[in-house]
Amino acid sequence: MRLAYGILLVLIIVLSLLPTEDAIPGGNLIFGFIAKILLGSADYADKITHVAAYAAITCVGMLGIIRPLGRWLFMPLAMLLLSGLLEFGQGAVAARTPDLMDFVANLVGVTGGAIVAGLLLAVAHQQTKRKPVTV
Repeated sequence: MRLAYGILLVLIIVLSLLPTEDAIPGGNLIFGFIAKILLGSADYADKITHVAAYAAITCVGMLGIIRPLGRWLFMPLAMLLLSGLLEFGQGAVAARTPDLMDFVANLVGVTGGAIVAGLLLAVAHQQTKRKPVTV
């Protein structure tokens, strides 16, 4: 999980600071389709991309942390801090501008990723509590 987290972290940082928003070939097509279904317009593909990226990295990060305090407090806060710093940093990159709505989409992604991680951890905890059935 930690390797996956590291890969996602590097991808998010690099893609957030590239001069073009169309850094993922076909990304707008896929996320545009999802945005059209969920929000009624493909114009929100960028926001869906932000939600998906931050949900994935938060979920993977939380599953990779062993200590509960780090899992439930540190990881979501660290992802929000990263999001804010990257949005701010986009102001220093040519052809990129910070966007408050991108930060809001990142916040939704962090929240969603934390919820999914919590559900997965709860299911895993229940599985470890079950006693084997003897015949």
